[in-house]
Amino acid sequence: MVQKSIYNVQHGVDSEYIVWLTVGDQPTDTNTLIPFLKSMEQFLQFKYEKIVADAGYESEENYVYEALNRSLDITAIVRDSSKLSNKKVTVLQKDIFHLNSSDLKQFDVVINERFTVVSEPD
Repeated sequence: MVQKSIYNVQHGVDSEYIVWLTVGDQPTDTNTLIPFLKSMEQFLQFKYEKIVADAGYESEENYVYEALNRSLDITAIVRDSSKLSNKKVTVLQKDIFHLNSSDLKQFDVVINERFTVVSEPD
């Protein structure tokens, strides 16, 4: 049996220049975002105001880390709060099938794993 090496390369780009690069043995991107951002911020000694990452990085842990890292208020809308891994966030426990517009009115942005909704100003 031939054993294949798996490498996962992450890179950060600013104005068409690669500013940070990491290589790891993770099979997917989901677990690479937080270590990448931490190492980049430590090396560059600053944080970028805006970060764009594709859907491969999508996870509750990544969303919560980035929101808390930027001192944003975050509320997790979950069916079962016991399954929420980060206990530092406010929780709205409700089944998504019973969620309605009045439940969401208090939020500026709602992020779902399939889409983002930005509320219109009053």
